[in-house]
Amino acid sequence: MRACASFTFRTIGRHLGVIALISVLLAASIARADYQAGLTAYAAGDYATALKEWQASADKGDAQAEQGLGLLYDLGRGVPVDPAQAAKWYSLAAAQNMPDAQSNLGMLYAEGRGVDKNVGKANELWLLAGKAGNSAAQFNLGLSYYRGEGVPKSYPDAAKWFAAAAATGEVSAQYAIAEMYRLGRGVPKDLKAARRWFTKAANAGNAAAAERLARLPPDTTAGGGASTESVMNPTP
Repeated sequence: MRACASFTFRTIGRHLGVIALISVLLAASIARADYQAGLTAYAAGDYATALKEWQASADKGDAQAEQGLGLLYDLGRGVPVDPAQAAKWYSLAAAQNMPDAQSNLGMLYAEGRGVDKNVGKANELWLLAGKAGNSAAQFNLGLSYYRGEGVPKSYPDAAKWFAAAAATGEVSAQYAIAEMYRLGRGVPKDLKAARRWFTKAANAGNAAAAERLARLPPDTTAGGGASTESVMNPTP
């Protein structure tokens, strides 16, 4: 199962030129205020107010607000579910290098919702977002390499992206990289590393990880033994 839509709470003359600069800064300040008001409303579950505030900000070209509108239409919060509208707003934000929007737009392309299905395009978007540190995109790109969907099948590339996402706390990725270590796919087989990642995922509530952890053979090495996990720490 791929990681779903994500939302990160973040973060002519000389005189005429000065006036123009002040106007631009003022518009940007107003857009940020609208976005923050929408963010507060979204966090409180007041999606109608979030829609109103983000629409005002998105109309001024604010990428965060565009991403927020895309999420509302994607998930049907405060509005009917409308993948086409979600794709429209995600696309505008993605064009401004908004990683969350790139990741979520990638999911729409992967599933063919609101856009024609295009896994290759999804992977391109996930690569952009993944390089910017978006953990959902990293995990989804890892799955594409693992399954050979839209890219040549590659366990080493899958493991690289799973590891990157796992390091940020993405629970599904923690389970996935644990499995790679357990099976020796894309990385040297290392039950110690597998146990560590299964434990992290299980502690975060992943039932499959807890089950897999219980079935691992006991660690009988003195001090836990040496781990090969260090080979999985490249920065994508």
